[in-house]
Amino acid sequence: MSRCSIPARIIIIATKLQFKKETVMTLRRAEKKDYKYVKKLYREAFPLIERMPFSMRRRNQEKGKTDILVACAGSKPCAVVITSWNGDAMLLSYLAVDPAVRGQGIGSQIIPALAQRYSDKRIVLEIEKPDEKKPETVRRKNFYLRNGLEETDIEITLAGVPMELLTLGGKVSEAEYLDIYRETIGSALTSLLVKIKYSKW
Repeated sequence: MSRCSIPARIIIIATKLQFKKETVMTLRRAEKKDYKYVKKLYREAFPLIERMPFSMRRRNQEKGKTDILVACAGSKPCAVVITSWNGDAMLLSYLAVDPAVRGQGIGSQIIPALAQRYSDKRIVLEIEKPDEKKPETVRRKNFYLRNGLEETDIEITLAGVPMELLTLGGKVSEAEYLDIYRETIGSALTSLLVKIKYSKW
C-alpha cells in the first residue's frame, strides 16, 4: 500500500443519478474493462497513505488472495469493494461508493450482498475508534451495527490510527486477523503497521 490499507470506510460524495428501490444490487469481480473506473474511484476516495498500490491489489487477485469487486445497481456500476482473506476469515479492506449515488442506501445494500457472496466466510472490518469530537466516526460505527455487524472487543492501531474491529458471520480472532495481513502484505510490513492494542481473546 502506499503504506497500507486502512479501514473499510464507506466514502460517499455528491449526487445526481437515481436508482429505483427495487433495483437489484450485484457484486462481480472487476475485469480489465473496469480498471479505469475502479482506479479512479479508489484513488479519489482514499488518501495515498490509506491505500495499497493498485498494482499490488491486482497481483493479489491473480494469486487468489484478494477480490476487487464492482457493485452494480442493475447494470450500472455504483461502488468498488476490495476484500482479502486467509482461510475462512475475510477482511473488508475498502468500500467506496460512487459520488453519483449519494444518499440512496447503496452501502446498506452492499453489506447483505457481501454476506451472500462470502457466505462461507467470517467477515472482519476496521473502523476508526468512535470519538464524539469526530461525529463521522460515531455515525460510521452505528451504520455498520445497524447493518448486522458486531463488536469484537479487539482494538488496534493501523499505521498509527486507533481502530476497532467489527465482524459479520462469526467472530474473528486477533491471530486470524493478523494472518490476513501477513498473507497479503507479508510479515515484516504487518508487524510494522498493525498493532493489537487490546483484546479479550
